[in-house]
Amino acid sequence: MPHRYVYKQLREGWRRAATFLSHRVLHVDDTPHRIALGVAIGFFIAWTPLVGGHMVLALILCALLRANKVAGVSFVWVCNPLTMGPIYYSSYRIGCTLLPGMAAECHGRWRQVIHHLRDESVPIWTRVHELGSLSRDVLTPLVLGCVVAGLVMAGLAYWVTFTSVSRHRRRLALHHAIAPAADEPPPGAAPTKGSCIG
Repeated sequence: MPHRYVYKQLREGWRRAATFLSHRVLHVDDTPHRIALGVAIGFFIAWTPLVGGHMVLALILCALLRANKVAGVSFVWVCNPLTMGPIYYSSYRIGCTLLPGMAAECHGRWRQVIHHLRDESVPIWTRVHELGSLSRDVLTPLVLGCVVAGLVMAGLAYWVTFTSVSRHRRRLALHHAIAPAADEPPPGAAPTKGSCIG
């Protein structure tokens, strides 16, 4: 079935992207705090409705807060054409929950605008004006929801990244401490052939 093939390709693409991003984050040459802060900024910016300016905003915030720019810009792509709809719709619903009065009014106006769009007797400029007015009403709960969800996601991203990078580096340090150096003979061993004694 075509849809199963598409789903399989999307799932494989997401898996490769997640592996690439996790590998990049774990091997960035920076402190765990700066890396985690960069990832947190990337997640927060990804949840803002400022599509088209995400990368620039991430770079500016990373520079101001002294976060890792590579980590920040990499995770801005969490918001992409495939995830944009779920991200912004869920953020809008969060904003509606926090602003119940405005949400109820907005839903009522949605029905009115849809009715006017179907009614050919309503002038075209009236329809355009109502759509513009409605978009302004939708923007308030959307922005509020994006800020709240973005802060929550940024906090989780910081904690997960800081913990993961710290654990990864502890494992590497332990591995290097335990594994003997390949070019160092054990104490008391005779020098190997070709080694210099001076």
